[in-house]
Order: sequence, then structure tokens, then C-alpha cells
Amino acid sequence: MTENSIQPALKSVRRALLDADVNLDVAAALIDGVKRRSLGVEVTQGVTAEQQFVKAMYDELLDVMGGSTGEASKDVGMMGSSPTSQSPTATLAYKHTDGDGGPAVILLAGLQGAGKTTAAGKLALYLKEREVDPAALDELTDEERSKTLVSRLPKRKRKVLLCAADVYRPAAIEQLQILGGEIGVDVFAMGKDVD
Repeated sequence: MTENSIQPALKSVRRALLDADVNLDVAAALIDGVKRRSLGVEVTQGVTAEQQFVKAMYDELLDVMGGSTGEASKDVGMMGSSPTSQSPTATLAYKHTDGDGGPAVILLAGLQGAGKTTAAGKLALYLKEREVDPAALDELTDEERSKTLVSRLPKRKRKVLLCAADVYRPAAIEQLQILGGEIGVDVFAMGKDVD
């Protein structure tokens, strides 16, 4: 792939990112990464240049979001032989600090109606019941790891707390409390009259 062949696609991607209010520096870094991955690469036989470009974009997005572009899709439904083939969300709230025992904090921000409250409930359930424990995973042998279904991997079972902070939408706090009750997660809320 040459710079001339990917330039129109890069321009479209840049425009879409900026139209979606993605930070200019983030958009530029993503475009540069995709360009580095694409330039000079031979188009794989049986794949179009467009598909190869989409793969480069996917790999760069995965790296930016903290995932791994390794052989993750090799064993569909299976863990594979490497812990890096797990999904990027497996370390979603992993605390990268000196281990002071404090909580890992995830802030959800977005436009009205984007689904932040629902996403918070889904994320809380995932972290509570389904997040893979990388420390326990390291203790498995390569043979055990390759034969283990993803759904049966050791789980972290975090203690999760949702915090209601949307005081401007009247039903937001109540919606979060209902979601928390349905999934068995505590919800901290100070009420609607707090700023």
C-alpha cells in the first residue's frame, strides 16, 4: 500500500473522528499509527486493499484502547496459549499503581442519551462476575490454558460500587439505583439536590 492509495481513506477517517468530537491530538496519533501500519505493506492474497486498511485501523484502535493485536482470533471461543490473547476489557479497571490498595476508578462521560447509565450497569456486572483474573491465569499451565473455555477462566470477582453523579437528569439517579439493585451492586447517591 502506498501513501497515495491510503490518503483518501485516512482523510475520511480523520474527518469522522473530528466530527465525533475526538480530541485533535488523539485523532492525529491514530491516523499516524494507521499510516505506519499500512505504508509499504503487501496486500495479502485473497484480501482487498480496503480490507487490509480496515485491519490496520482495527489493530491500531486495539492498541490505543489497551488491547493486544496478537493472534487473538486464532482460537475462537478458547483462551489460546497466551494470556495476551484475552480481550482488552479483561484489564479494564486494573489499577496500574504501586498497589496501595485503593479503588480502581472508571469515569464514564458522554453526551446526553449516549447510554452512560446503562453502560455503567453492564460494566459493573462484568467487573463483578466476569472479569478474568490475570494473576490466576498466569498460574495455569500452557496446556490448561489452551483447553479452557473463556467462560471457565478464573474470575476476579471485584467488589463494585456505582456512584450516581448525574444530578441534572431527573431519573438518572433512580435509574442507576434500579440497575444496581437488579445486578446486586451497591449504589452511592447523595440525592438530586446536591451539586
